[in-house]
Parts: sequence; C-alpha cells; structure tokens
Amino acid sequence: MSQLTINPTTETDLTQAIQNRSAAASAIFYDRYAPLLYKIILITVKDKGLAENLLEVTVLIIWDNIKDFQAENLRFTLWLAGIAKRLVRQEIRKSSSEIEVKEIHGFIPAINGIALQ
Repeated sequence: MSQLTINPTTETDLTQAIQNRSAAASAIFYDRYAPLLYKIILITVKDKGLAENLLEVTVLIIWDNIKDFQAENLRFTLWLAGIAKRLVRQEIRKSSSEIEVKEIHGFIPAINGIALQ
C-alpha cells in the first residue's frame, strides 16, 4: 500500500498506519480528529489561542505515543480525548500556580525588608 493512496477506513487501520509513521495517515488523522480535540480543549480553557497551542501539543504527544495505543483495551477516540484532557489539566495547574504566586506577592509586601513586587 502506497502512502500516497492510503485510505484507512477503520480506527484500527488508521492507528496501524500512524504507528508505521505514514505521513498520509497522519494527515487523515488530523482531518478526522483535530476538530474534536480542539472542541474538548476549548470547552475547558475558553481561549482560542491557547486551545490552538494545546491542540498542537496534543497532536505531537499522540504522534510520539501512538505506539503505546492498544485498540483491544480502549477506543481510539477515548484515548485521544484522555490525552487532551490530561494536557489541559496540566495547563490549568500550571496557570493556577502562577496566579497563586502572583497573589502571594500581592499580599506580602516584603520579607526581611526585601520587597517582593
């Protein structure tokens, strides 16, 4: 099967082609699943720019970890959604930490005479 004429009809065909690093399969994957992943991310972060950035990272994580996907254990869409959701949670935790640090700096004007702001 040529990579230029690949037409995986099932998730299993598609995941196998991606695991074999087919560029055509990765393009098909993106066309099929990027809109869903983008919606999952955007619903939570509510920022289009951030959602687009997180989508790019999600796709790279999927590409790097596709070899670990086992179709007999989980549906592909659930696996994809899980990766996107974990990435969003990490981003929220990271953002929350930055906000907490800024708030602490606002409440404590100085420690040992050293201004924090």
